[in-house]
Amino acid sequence: MNTFEILKKLFTEKTSKWILDVDDEYIKPVLIQRFLVLNNQSMKKSRILNKFVFTLSPKQYLSAAWSILFFNNKKLNKAPFIRYPKKKKSDEKYSFIHDKIKRQFKMSDTDLRIMLSYINNAIEKDKPAWFSYYGIPKKIWKLHDLDVDLMKLYGDRKKVEVKKGLDAFF
Repeated sequence: MNTFEILKKLFTEKTSKWILDVDDEYIKPVLIQRFLVLNNQSMKKSRILNKFVFTLSPKQYLSAAWSILFFNNKKLNKAPFIRYPKKKKSDEKYSFIHDKIKRQFKMSDTDLRIMLSYINNAIEKDKPAWFSYYGIPKKIWKLHDLDVDLMKLYGDRKKVEVKKGLDAFF
């Protein structure tokens, strides 16, 4: 019997007789406890079992887990499943500059997404100018194989005059 079948029976079986039929080698209390704690329905109830994961024998732990998992004084019809968080997609190559551009020009996400290819092409043409203008830290310069001394050649950041209010339209 694998761990998923054990979990299914923990949530659905109305009697605990099945626990005697399970071999100790198939019962993994740490894995079962992790599943119970990650499930929103059983999270609060299963915290009681945290201190018994390593001290009780596997069958005793399974019996304790089975006895705790009653939802409104009854068992569930089917075992719940947990969606694990997916790995976040890797960011764009120059996402640290994109954030600053978006903030500076008050762009929306869609505007930035449309302009992304043009911005990336401009950055590729002259990386040191963009990096020094937006004050990118030295470690990122080194990650992109740029000489940090180039930062001094570009001097201070130029101020961009942005018209505000009604002046922006005239």
